[in-house]
Amino acid sequence: MADNSMTASELFGSNRMWGLKEIPLPEPVSFFPDTVGWLTLAALFGLFLCFLFTLFLRRWRKKAPLRQAIRDLRDISDQQHNYSQIPLILRQTALQQYDRDEVASLRGRSYTDWLNTKLKNPVFDPRDSELLATLPYTPSEKSLTDIATLNGLVQKSIVWLKNHHV
Repeated sequence: MADNSMTASELFGSNRMWGLKEIPLPEPVSFFPDTVGWLTLAALFGLFLCFLFTLFLRRWRKKAPLRQAIRDLRDISDQQHNYSQIPLILRQTALQQYDRDEVASLRGRSYTDWLNTKLKNPVFDPRDSELLATLPYTPSEKSLTDIATLNGLVQKSIVWLKNHHV
């Protein structure tokens, strides 16, 4: 206990602390793993991330034609012309995604039936098979049918492109 006769400056001043040495601080803790096990685990995790990135990149590249076809169909719908390109876009995409022998020989109703088999919920009806068969050969899309029907065909084609299974 401190003596009452001592002043505050004597208790806390440098006279009392004279001769004390500063305590050495410990080394800072490193966040880098020091053992071989942790380094191995970090390397395996890095390889796993590279593998996942490669899978993502492959899938993204494989779906590039689908994204382009959807963009083309939306442009057709927005500009309301070039409807004769709808069958071509669908056929090209089907040939890229499926076996050529399976797709190339299909025409008319058999083609739309095949398109419907690749969906859980079929979207194309018999009228659409007729439209897909005659659109490339009509000089003017407006003489064939009304714009609402053609835009409906565009929307059905987009649904097929987004939801078909390979």
